Amino acid sequence: MLPQMMPLPWLMLFFCLFLCFTFFFVFISFSICKSNLDPNSISFLKLDYKKMNW
Repeated sequence: MLPQMMPLPWLMLFFCLFLCFTFFFVFISFSICKSNLDPNSISFLKLDYKKMNW
């Protein structure tokens, strides 16, 4: 009974991680695209880039 119940939590955990990464990736690409269209709209991304590039 336990081995049959074991794959379900792992599958749900993998699905949740995949969903979180997908949402994060979509949010980052949308922010980058929006900042390329309007540079003044998102300034915290440029701040992060400056912090990373110093």
